[in-house]
Amino acid sequence: MKNYDSCLIIERMKESASKETDKFLLEIFGIAQNTLSGWKSRNSMPLQAIVTFADEYDVDLNWLILGKETKPALDEMEQLLLDNYKRLDSAQKLQLLNASLNGVGNGVNQVANGNNNNQQVFNRDVVEVAGIKK
Repeated sequence: MKNYDSCLIIERMKESASKETDKFLLEIFGIAQNTLSGWKSRNSMPLQAIVTFADEYDVDLNWLILGKETKPALDEMEQLLLDNYKRLDSAQKLQLLNASLNGVGNGVNQVANGNNNNQQVFNRDVVEVAGIKK
């Protein structure tokens, strides 16, 4: 099992709280300087102190303990897009990728469908078609 470096954890705590000295940690944990020094010299910190700090300062435990950044979770819209993308076949995925690279919705050769399947192709100079604004 990997040993974790208490000194690095303490430094990441200070970094996440925008502090340069250990003094604020003494206040947060309600400990004396020699206790914090002991954590550093023994390379041992109470797990509860680490978890409490992470919770209070909204710090990712993976980063605090291991120094590893985690990928942010997808928001609802991103997850919906990804789920829908996964349902597409290869040709549809390629078509979507090409459309995104070429800039969807830039107004060039867009098609407006009317009620009776009438279609009008318009360029970027058209501002409104049958009450639909660009």
